Amino acid sequence: MLMKRIGLGIFALVMLAISASAIPGQISYQGILKDSSGNLVSSSGLSMVFSIYAATTGGAALWTETQSSVTVEAGVYSVSLGSVSSIETTVFDGTTRYLGVAVGADSEMTPRMPLITVPYAFRSSVADSVADGAVATAKLGATSVTAAKLGSDVAGTGLTGGNGAALAVDSGTAAGKILKLDGDAKIPAVNGSLLTSVNADTVDGVHGKTPTYSTVTSAVGYQLSTTDCVAFVTTGGGVVTITLPAVSVGKIYYVYKVDDGGGSISVAAAGGTTINGAGTAAVAANQQYNGMMIIGVSATEWIGSLMNKP
Repeated sequence: MLMKRIGLGIFALVMLAISASAIPGQISYQGILKDSSGNLVSSSGLSMVFSIYAATTGGAALWTETQSSVTVEAGVYSVSLGSVSSIETTVFDGTTRYLGVAVGADSEMTPRMPLITVPYAFRSSVADSVADGAVATAKLGATSVTAAKLGSDVAGTGLTGGNGAALAVDSGTAAGKILKLDGDAKIPAVNGSLLTSVNADTVDGVHGKTPTYSTVTSAVGYQLSTTDCVAFVTTGGGVVTITLPAVSVGKIYYVYKVDDGGGSISVAAAGGTTINGAGTAAVAANQQYNGMMIIGVSATEWIGSLMNKP
């Protein structure tokens, strides 16, 4: 037993047990107090100050708290260190820490008590498991993830290497490879089963260049093709019929009247299809740049929306 004299003539015999992990931030502590005659002390509401240090003497406390109402029965008292001021994990860094105790207004007892690890606490230095999402990117070391550690688990990732070899991007035009821009900084396009540089007028049947348009007279109509996007129509004062192809769902056409004065445009649906529920739809006449936006909404239906100049 360790016995120390303090200013009020009280002797203390201290027994220490650390039974809590860093998670609750508390340590279980038990001690025995005796008076100067060696008699066990009994008291209620005793004020005690507990502090943790990095050295046996001197230095600033790494943690401290005052428990103002400690009960001592037959010399024995039990407290939870950290119940007033939580003990942060940074207090313990793997080196020895020392506990100082003061009673009432007395000076701190000497020497300080070393905090000793209980058997199961040794296991706390080893993690049996890590919770999902617990390791953030900032916690990874600069050399933590290597090709050797990845091993052969790169299949299907678009990477090559592993098993000690450097990782590289597996790019190319074959299936399972990562697509990259060509030498002209263009996105490749599908050409059969392989990929080649984009340098075509159409992709998936949609025209990629200047929209087709036609200048006609009242006696001449125009058949829209699947590659058209916009038809600029000169009516010449007459009625020009623009005929739609078979419906392609999602396909959009724009039809504009480009000449001023008289004349009109009639948009006609192909056989078996309708536009706005009918066979034809008219673009308002006598106004330059009046037009209609036409959208394929089902296998047999076009919807036309007038876009008239104010």
